Amino acid sequence: MWIEYMFKKRKYTPSQQGLEELRADIALIAANARTYHQPLRDEALREAAAKAAKAKAASRAAQRQRLEEESPECREAAKDALAKAMSSAA
Repeated sequence: MWIEYMFKKRKYTPSQQGLEELRADIALIAANARTYHQPLRDEALREAAAKAAKAKAASRAAQRQRLEEESPECREAAKDALAKAMSSAA
């Protein structure tokens, strides 16, 4: 209910940027639970929460890309190890 209110009040756009703004506002509310019912006026805190959300998303993307790049190498190493184990067992 409160998120619906914020979505209508702040007029978030249905895009990635709007989602990041909504997440930043939710993080701000969670960090400042005593005054969650008051209008969000502290832009510096909101910007810090938005930067943290962006950094977290960027780190996830970088980690996913790194794992995708390492995946073929790991498969080849596993195949080689399996082939060596099979040849030594025979």
